[in-house]
Amino acid sequence: MSVKTNIDNAESSIRKALINALAEGEDQHLTELFQMLKAMQDLKAKVNNTIRFTDNIEYYNNRETEFNLDNVIEFPTSTVDTTNWRNGGDLDALDGYEFHTDDEEG
Repeated sequence: MSVKTNIDNAESSIRKALINALAEGEDQHLTELFQMLKAMQDLKAKVNNTIRFTDNIEYYNNRETEFNLDNVIEFPTSTVDTTNWRNGGDLDALDGYEFHTDDEEG
């Protein structure tokens, strides 16, 4: 059995013991069981967070299009003089259009 499997089994056993202590009213064990469960969860996180010694070049090459930065969107810089702008001035381009709701005919 692997370390991970044994830790999973231990965590499950502690959970069952905690549930039984709650069900049977054995409150004197609850604090220690909760501490043990937290310690087991912390250990499980450490075991699952292993460092893999591989360069993953083949994996990267298979997903190269996801990492392609050639198609980055570039936003143009503004060369518009904004010193004489007024509120609502950005809507002046829509002055020639008429807008109607579904309730209105026309």
